[in-house]
Amino acid sequence: MAAPEHAGADNLADKVLIDIANPLDFSAGFPPSLLVKDTDSLGEQVQRAFPKTRVVKSLNTMTAAHRQLQRQDRPLTARSQWATLRT
Repeated sequence: MAAPEHAGADNLADKVLIDIANPLDFSAGFPPSLLVKDTDSLGEQVQRAFPKTRVVKSLNTMTAAHRQLQRQDRPLTARSQWATLRT
């Protein structure tokens, strides 16, 4: 949560924070597990730390391939995501 802490609670108050982080734990090697799971989530932790901020957890299943499509000025739609996943 370094980025929101650096921004400061006052600067984030009454704003929407889109949390795209995946709390991956590589301490046991690959594949990673989730550092936060089961009874809590990173989005919930951010919301508790910044109660005046509206936290939206999003884009967590968007792979690097999808982001690459977006950078190439291609529209990112559900259809284009599905086509990428199938190839």
